[in-house]
Amino acid sequence: MKLIAGATGVLGSGFVEVLRQRGEAYAAMQLPWGEPSRAAEQVVSYWRAAEERSAGAPITLVWAAGTGTVGAPAEAMVEETATLTAVVEALAGAVRPNLDNCLLFTSSAGAIYGGHGTGVIDESTPPAPITPYGREKLAQEAIVARLAEAGVMRTVSCRLTNVFGLAGGRLRRKGLVPAVVEAAMLREPVRLFVSPDTRRDYLFNVDAARLALAEADAGAARWALAESAEERESASWRGAADPPAARVVIARAGSTITALELVGSVSRVLRRRVPVVITESPESRVQPLVLRFRERTGIQATIPTTSFEAAIRTMAEAPRG
Repeated sequence: MKLIAGATGVLGSGFVEVLRQRGEAYAAMQLPWGEPSRAAEQVVSYWRAAEERSAGAPITLVWAAGTGTVGAPAEAMVEETATLTAVVEALAGAVRPNLDNCLLFTSSAGAIYGGHGTGVIDESTPPAPITPYGREKLAQEAIVARLAEAGVMRTVSCRLTNVFGLAGGRLRRKGLVPAVVEAAMLREPVRLFVSPDTRRDYLFNVDAARLALAEADAGAARWALAESAEERESASWRGAADPPAARVVIARAGSTITALELVGSVSRVLRRRVPVVITESPESRVQPLVLRFRERTGIQATIPTTSFEAAIRTMAEAPRG
């Protein structure tokens, strides 16, 4: 059973689509954002309902909610962290400890490694946040990990590269890729608020969901290999400095393109030239020029992903809204 926070956003919609394709049971949680204590109460209520419905099967809470832009103000991020903290504390006090269950927290690779430089990034790369958004995401990962450290449930903080796609089956002009696609469909110029040479790893939202869920499920499989209840309670699983029950992974496409190359790719796929207007913005100053990530390995390398061209066609065929 899966519970999804943020199911109507671009990333959450990816999880909904994957679970629909698989025929898995899920609940898209409706939470009162901006009210941490009420949101926490609602999450616990959803969890208890899931326990009744799942009949002992593992439950995964997918946290795909929150502000999705690097330029988010510090105040908004602090508020977001307050809500997540309330949810984690409520779960810690109300949920029966069971490390078969999992909280899958979606984080931001771009924000976490914003100050890294031009080198290749993988899970061993030290975090280097340079914005309030990045610093709060790192703090949120630590808050989530408390559940694993206390033996309540496993946690996976999945640092995602630049996610794009449809939200609720519709093309919404939020982010560079949908902005370029919509500009092509309307035969309008597109505004670039970053340097044309800005290089990123773009990950289709459905693929992001597949990779993140695979990491969460892989953790469940490793946990199931524990030979005894005593081993599950041992220091190697609980209370260690980096217990396997609390994991941090990066989900990425494994290849990068520049903003200008992205515009060119959309133009070729849709056979419509997209003029570019370069515009300065406050967010431009906190966007690193290059972010490169190592090619996918392990379980992620076994999962087929959508080509950039196919993703663009899917977005172009969707209703706008």
